[in-house]
Amino acid sequence: MSDSTVRFGLLVSMFQAMLRDRSAAKKRKRFRTFLDRAYTGQDYFGAVRLLLPSLDRERGSYGLKESTLATCLVDALGIARDSEDALRLVNWRKGGARTGANAGNFSLVAAEVAQFLVGLAERSDLSSYPMRFISFCRVGTGLSDEDLHALIAKLKPYFRKNEYPKRAPRCYEVTNNSKERPDVWIDTPDKSVILSITSDIRTIKSEVFAAPYSLRFPRIQRVRYDKPWHECLDVQCSANQEGCAS
Repeated sequence: MSDSTVRFGLLVSMFQAMLRDRSAAKKRKRFRTFLDRAYTGQDYFGAVRLLLPSLDRERGSYGLKESTLATCLVDALGIARDSEDALRLVNWRKGGARTGANAGNFSLVAAEVAQFLVGLAERSDLSSYPMRFISFCRVGTGLSDEDLHALIAKLKPYFRKNEYPKRAPRCYEVTNNSKERPDVWIDTPDKSVILSITSDIRTIKSEVFAAPYSLRFPRIQRVRYDKPWHECLDVQCSANQEGCAS
């Protein structure tokens, strides 16, 4: 497509054609072909999101099962098929630590997977750039499709898959908790961006992240492309922040 706007009419036409397909294999093939031809890599996620409204059960599913959507979403996000998040999507019906509290609700499980791991800088002194970052929270809501596409496109060249033995780059301090562990890392902090985040005014003690405190219900306000990476919030300053972090 020539722009980043998902053409809903085109998507509906494809679904109507799927209704006429009787076999599941033909449905999957038609859906995959549509995504590959109609959407570029950065637009792909928007197409899948149209299939995941909160009340999806109240309308027709076009004969496309959540298991197929899970596979497509894994591909759209560029995550490894054997990763924790991919397994959460595929096993969205199952409870337990792997799927989390939203087991049985595919839309909410999918929303949890599409998140960014946020870190705070640890500074040795104010005159030098931070060399170490401490995991602080995960956040995935707040951005429009267009803003999300732009952010992923900017970061994707620096993605490093979190593969065996799944060790974080030395510049990141993490707990390796399954709820913290990302599918990809940014190679080095200077290739990343600053996010402006809002949340509930109360902070919470964290057992998932390396920082002593984390945020309740974090939400992205905007991406701070206007600020260099090293002007981010640090651990010391975060102790004095209430309700907002960058």
